[in-house]
Amino acid sequence: MLLLISCGAGRRMYNDKDNGKVIHGILNDSAYTALKEFCQLQSSSKINDTIIIKYDFNHEHCWSNLDMGDKDHINRVIDNYNASITNSVNSRPSISVFQFREPGNGINKYKKWNTSIGIDSSRLLSNLLFTDQVVCGSSAIILPDKRFILIRSDAHFEALRYTSEMTTAILNINND
Repeated sequence: MLLLISCGAGRRMYNDKDNGKVIHGILNDSAYTALKEFCQLQSSSKINDTIIIKYDFNHEHCWSNLDMGDKDHINRVIDNYNASITNSVNSRPSISVFQFREPGNGINKYKKWNTSIGIDSSRLLSNLLFTDQVVCGSSAIILPDKRFILIRSDAHFEALRYTSEMTTAILNINND
């Protein structure tokens, strides 16, 4: 007998070599303005030229193993994760970094307990950029000229490690 179990029907896990893992496009004027206004409402400081967003989906199971750890361990992981984001921001002053998640309670403790993660209650971000609900969330790099790069199944916020050379190379590739 063969038993197949699926987690999150309709959600795909993109691997590094998959076509479609990293895509790019251009936001129209109204979408870009709405995104910047949304981010500005979430921030106490001016939004910088380049916006980088990590977005996680409800009913996500990417971090389920961590949920088995004790509260102190999970909080240490959260603190280390947020410190690495702060280091990225401090070393690259032209970026603004945000973490958001889809509304709902079906999210791992790691994401639920992280007070740095805002909730996209209006679903503005999910409608503009994060329409493809994938395993382990996605991230986006939005440039001042309205071009963007979307990294699907980005569990570790790889978008923060993209250099300007990497970004330029990706933007010069045709999407499939």
